[in-house]
Amino acid sequence: MPVAAISVAAQQHGLVACDDDGSPLRPAKLWNDTETAPDAAWLIKQLGGPEAWAKACGTVPVAALTITKLSWLHRSDPAAFDRMARVLLPHDWLTFRLIGDYVTDRGDASGTGYWSPFDDDWRLDLLAIVDEDKDWKTALPRVLQPTETAGEWQSAVVGPGTGDNMAAALGLGLRPGDVVVSLGTSGTVFARSDRPTADSSGAVCGFADAGGGFLPVVCTLDATHAGLEGVVCSLLDGLDALGAAGVDTSGRLFLVGDGARSVASRRVTTDLAGRPVTVPFELETVAIGACVQAAAVLHGRPPDEVADAWHLGRGEIVEPDRSVDAASVRAAYAEVRDHS
Repeated sequence: MPVAAISVAAQQHGLVACDDDGSPLRPAKLWNDTETAPDAAWLIKQLGGPEAWAKACGTVPVAALTITKLSWLHRSDPAAFDRMARVLLPHDWLTFRLIGDYVTDRGDASGTGYWSPFDDDWRLDLLAIVDEDKDWKTALPRVLQPTETAGEWQSAVVGPGTGDNMAAALGLGLRPGDVVVSLGTSGTVFARSDRPTADSSGAVCGFADAGGGFLPVVCTLDATHAGLEGVVCSLLDGLDALGAAGVDTSGRLFLVGDGARSVASRRVTTDLAGRPVTVPFELETVAIGACVQAAAVLHGRPPDEVADAWHLGRGEIVEPDRSVDAASVRAAYAEVRDHS
């Protein structure tokens, strides 16, 4: 009986286009490559608008989603597209290298733009917009459930793996209503939810999590440049968007990412949010989340039980300075935002 387990957590989205033996056909197209923005606009139009996409897969296409990368590949490198036998995400490909099988998890699958959190299944009809003749069913990995074993590597059980935000949620032991603000090379705001979201405004991506629930996310491309107050105001706009989409955000507010190491970031975030912020004692939440998933798979226990047993989610609580006029700061930011 295996006594060890591992799980792969990697950057969400992106595209690793492979031939039938899993060999990449070209360099991976990562989520933050905005060259596919025209493809996002084209896809939205083809299905009939943002609302149709939100209802189909919970997310309106943006350049980060895998389906836009596939559209880009189809028009920019048709030879590679024709040879493509497998469509994988970065964590899928790493798991394949360990076990020799093509699998993914529902959390990362929900960031592709062709998996439905409502149906818990692939939406091949959305992929048919890119190419109706491609055999998409055989090209996609099998979607594993949260504690399902992917295979074994050197006698260790391999878990389903997941995306970075989903792993961070596990590593924090998020409960419904809890919110995470992440300051790093990207800025994200996400909350754990008991139900899927369908935001036709495009602000909220209706992702699934790695524990059987849902993880609506708002993302910005850059969260580490000199304009700290502007970055935080932008992410707090994202927090407002989650609430507008019907997501409960009344729980704990966590600050993670490299930016969370900064005293200034902690102070600005809690003061402008007007609520206490918890900075986890252990900031490598993605790696911890991968460990949570691995332990859950090894012992056949829900990830929540593992997180509770490990007392995750503890940290330094930073209280806001109530004398700060957060409303004025955010109003000044909004004025610049709306006229830029």
